[in-house]
Formats: sequence, C-alpha cells, structure tokens
Amino acid sequence: MLAPGVPSYNIGMAWRIEGALDEARFAAAIDEVAQSHDALRLVIDIDIDEAAGVPYQHVVPRAGCIVPVLDLTGYADAEDRAWAHIRRVASTSFALHGRPLWEAQLVRIAPERWLWRLHFHHLVSDGTHFAIVARAIAEAYEGRAGSDAPSYLEFVDKDRLYLASPRYAEDRAFWTERFAALPPPLLAPGALEAMANGREAWISDRALRRIEGPELARLRAYLAASGGTLQHFLLALLAVYFARTHGVDEVVIGVSVHNRGTARDRRTAGMFSSMIPLGIRVDRARSFAELMQSVAAELRRCYRHQRFPIQDLNRALRLEQLGRHQLFDVTLSLDIYPEVTPIGAARWAVVDKMYSGFHQVPLAVCINEYPGADHAIIELDHSRAAFARSEIEQIQRRLAWMMSAVVADDRQPIGALAMLDEAERRQVVEVWNATDVAYPAGGSVHGLIEAQVARTPEAIAVDDGAQRLSYAALDARATRLAHG
Repeated sequence: MLAPGVPSYNIGMAWRIEGALDEARFAAAIDEVAQSHDALRLVIDIDIDEAAGVPYQHVVPRAGCIVPVLDLTGYADAEDRAWAHIRRVASTSFALHGRPLWEAQLVRIAPERWLWRLHFHHLVSDGTHFAIVARAIAEAYEGRAGSDAPSYLEFVDKDRLYLASPRYAEDRAFWTERFAALPPPLLAPGALEAMANGREAWISDRALRRIEGPELARLRAYLAASGGTLQHFLLALLAVYFARTHGVDEVVIGVSVHNRGTARDRRTAGMFSSMIPLGIRVDRARSFAELMQSVAAELRRCYRHQRFPIQDLNRALRLEQLGRHQLFDVTLSLDIYPEVTPIGAARWAVVDKMYSGFHQVPLAVCINEYPGADHAIIELDHSRAAFARSEIEQIQRRLAWMMSAVVADDRQPIGALAMLDEAERRQVVEVWNATDVAYPAGGSVHGLIEAQVARTPEAIAVDDGAQRLSYAALDARATRLAHG
C-alpha cells in the first residue's frame, strides 16, 4: 500500500563525520554518484493522457542534486538540535510526483563535525542500496569512482520478463499451495481492522534492546556450535513465543530478502528487496534445536521462490476479502552494516537509522550489527493500535529470558521452555494467586458453597474454557454424586 501523505515508506541513515571535510567537494561527489546510478534519477509522474491519471516511473537526465548544509555551530546544544531536525525530516512524507525520491543533507554541529543525513523513499531504495550509495559517494569524494555503475533498468527489464514467465507461474503455484489453508492471524479482529484503515493505525513506536558483548558472545558461540545462524535463531524464537502465547500451531513471519541473485545485482543501486511469508509449524514436544533446523530447511525451500511479489500472493489468497492486510503480523529483518570507505582525512560511521514513526506492520523486529561493535541492537517497531507499550516491554523481557534459556540448553521440549523470568513468575504464581480470604470458622466448605448456591444460583461457578456450570448446576451434580 503506497499510502501518499504517510511517511511509512521513509527509510534513511545518519552518519557522523569528524575531521577535515570539504563540503562543496562532498556535494559534488553526491551529484556525481546520482549521475552514474540511474536509480537515483527515478521519478514518478502522472500520465495526463490517461483518464484515470496513471502513474509511471522514468529516469530523468539529471537529478538536480542539491546538498544543503544546516549550520548549527552557533548553538550550545547543536547536537540535540541536529537530531531533532533529523527526526522531524524522517517523519515528513515525500512528494511522490515530479522529483527524485531521496534527499541528502549535511548538518554542521562543530567546525570539524557533521551529521550526514541520507533519506530515501522505499520505492527506490533498500538496505543494500544504502551501502552501495554510501561507498560510491566516499569513492567519488576521493576521485576513485568508476564509470561502470550497473543500470537499475536492467533489473526492471528482468523483472518484467519474470512476471510473464513460466517461473512466475511455478512460484505462484508454490505459494498458493503452501498457504491453501490460511494460518490464523495473531492480532485480535479489532486490531486487524484498525491496521487496514490506514494512517492513524500506522502510528508506531520503537523499543530498543541492546545485546551486550558477553551475551552476544555466548549467542554467537551457541550458533557456531549448533550450525545455525542468527536469522534461524530469531525466527525460531519468535515462532515459539507467539505459538505459545496465542495458542496456535503455526506462526507466519514476514522475512526480508535481498533478492539480489547475481554479483552485478549486488553492485546495483535501487530497490530489490522483498518480503516472503515464512510459515513455521511449532511442535511443542520437539526441542528448540530441532525447530531451528526445520526453520532453516523451510527458509531454503522458500528462498527458491522469493521473487514472487507478496502483493500478488495477497491477491491470489483473497486476503482483503477476508479482512486481512497481510499473511503475517510480525516481520524480521537483519541489518548488518559493512565497513565504510574513509572520506579523505575525515572519519565517519553509521550512528542511527532514521525512524518515521509510522509502520504498516503491527510488529517489525530488526536486529542491527555494526562494524567493530561488541554489541547488537534489536528494534521492535510496533503499532500503537496493536500493542500497548507494556505488552512490548513484556515481549522484550520474555524473549531475552527465552534466549538465555535456549543458549543454556536447547534440547528441552519447546513446551517446557521457560518464558517468565523470576520476577514475572513470582507475580503470576504467588502474587496473583494470593486469594486467601476470611470465612466463618465454624462453617464447612460444602456448607459455604450451598450458601452461595442459595444467594446466586445462576452465577458461573466453574469455567474450564470448554464448558461452564452455574452454582445451581454444580450443586445438582454434587448431590447426584453424593447420593449415587
């Protein structure tokens, strides 16, 4: 859903640059890269000859690249002002027509310190695109840029051929068969309806959890010993959590895929990535190690069909008619940032991903790993319409506890895997069950129940989820049992 006027498709990065930087030369390098990578010159326009005003994309000869410099060096709180500005821009939607869907800006916060903002619409950019463009800009600044940048239009042509190919039909058959029986949604009907209604329901918040060095080292050691990957581990962990908390046997998670099948694709700026729905069946009698292996196998099977557009699958499964926006309510992506090329004498490093404050997925989980860092950061972007902040904090806490439990022993059955830390277990088992009340010392238990029957015979006395008994019905059954 393109959602004009809503910044849910804004993506961006901010880099800190320290040292000697020639601002004019840096702007010229960005312009040079825009000229060599046609994805940076893609523009959407409206065909006014069509009665319905059909939008189309085309590549303009020049991007008209301007890199403004916002000078905040006169302020004592320059860095705070810079980040406030970056957050404000991140939550402002792009004008979709008539201009390239990206911006670059330098924010000067000290004589030799800047924040560099690079900001795209997701129509023309993905995570790999950022690495390609940032590296190309650094090389152009150094005068080392080549002139052989691959054309994004090559991918567009290949994609057009794919949509009319037998392979497209094969992929469609695979996905429609895989989800012939739709797994239930994780969200309640009210939240599903809200997410389908657009802007207000897409307002989201971001919760962060930092995995510190020792914990990350233990996790990496576990993965090395088990032969799994961080992606397999997190997919299995999320599947176990939602299967157990929602009482379902299959959890569908949207998995981000790069969709860059060749070395040339991996050098091409532009939007290649997509989402695949990964259905994970959770057998509570199996171990976490076994589940992680089955996740890896299912992921390999689905990767062979990753080119099939998710929106085509949604239409084929008639999700809109069923009141569902997507097959999945949770997504997982991994952003592993590469080392960056020096910019002359200046040092630079990724410091933050720009966040728009809007998201079309109820819960988007992303793990970020930075070059040279001894920690990783897990983001949980969550819709306010779907999750209260307290629920997200509970999910964070439980996932962290489960992660530690799995690393300690991944052979225990999934159904026995501890989800509650000691504090929450004490709250649930002891505090909430502290139900002792005073009652007449001379009375018997069955006498007290009979008195309750007389007071409220139609009130519910017993409810096991499958059936209910009123006090009168319970008393009648007890009488029959007592008298044979």
